[in-house]
Amino acid sequence: MDYPSWFDKLKIPSDCITKKSSAKEQQSSFAIQPAPNDQIWRVKVDGCWLQDKDGRKVDYLFWGQSQTHWQVTLLVELKGRDYGSALQQIEATLLRLGQHYEGALQAHVILSKGTGVPLRQREVERLRKVYKIRVYPHTIRFECKHLDALKSK
Repeated sequence: MDYPSWFDKLKIPSDCITKKSSAKEQQSSFAIQPAPNDQIWRVKVDGCWLQDKDGRKVDYLFWGQSQTHWQVTLLVELKGRDYGSALQQIEATLLRLGQHYEGALQAHVILSKGTGVPLRQREVERLRKVYKIRVYPHTIRFECKHLDALKSK
């Protein structure tokens, strides 16, 4: 299966798209171990798809379709410590996405030295209401056995 056609609607260059299910920067990492028939694509957002210098974008976008045909779009920010800044980056990326995505929508913020998560619950709730996205903070790494395991999130 080729990457989803909605990537073209967003004008994502093909060299920013890989068939990978993980990402790592410094001490933070995100990984999904795909089941045999899971399809997962990774888009390098910051510095590839979106090259503007405003800094308001997540690091990666993942899109997957599980072996049960469940689809999910994941925004992933690998962050040092500023959870509030990560939430701003998620919202800026959502504005760029518009309605051009498929499946459930989740964001995962992996904090290597993060603080401020409890203080940002109003912002997280606002993102959920406005954009229908669930935001999940993690410390240092996030690992998932397969895409269907994200359904319960």
